Amino acid sequence: MGRGKLGTNERKEGRMKTLWSNFIVGAFLAVLVAIAFNAMPEKVNAAEGVKQPEEAMAHEETDLTKLEAVAKALQEKEQNLAAMEVRLQEWEQRLALQEESVKERVAEFKTLTAKNDVYQKEQEKRRKIVEERLKKTFETMKPQKAAEVLTVMDDALAVELLLALKAKNVASIFDKMDSNKAMMLSTKLAKQRKPASK
Repeated sequence: MGRGKLGTNERKEGRMKTLWSNFIVGAFLAVLVAIAFNAMPEKVNAAEGVKQPEEAMAHEETDLTKLEAVAKALQEKEQNLAAMEVRLQEWEQRLALQEESVKERVAEFKTLTAKNDVYQKEQEKRRKIVEERLKKTFETMKPQKAAEVLTVMDDALAVELLLALKAKNVASIFDKMDSNKAMMLSTKLAKQRKPASK
């Protein structure tokens, strides 16, 4: 009999273990089913047992509309950027043309400046030669003849010639010249000598 009781207890314990195991497995399955239903975007209509995706579809349509709006805005920005890039390339081309034009003009200006410098030096050289010849001519002239020529000559040129002559020769020429003309030329001559002496 002791063995029969022992066997009954063992059976009860075995059944209890089986019940507990079944309970734990059932609870685990219930949790898994709950998790699965919560993870699904669709709702289940309890009365019909049919899935109702209306809310999920409305949510997806809203998301789709937002995505389309974002895509459209991005496309517009890309088009604007492409248009701006085209304008930028046009500006770069215009600037390159203007830069080339400026370089050409600068080169022209440098060439003209160099030619002008050469011309000015040649003119200065010629002026000095002419001035030296005139000076020699007036130094060899008699004072009366020099006075007559200077009287009809342009005043500025006459003053330049008188500046180049020795003071003794200038005095002799003024002595033979009309007194008004001599006074006017001597005044201009004095004004020309003052800045030179400073």
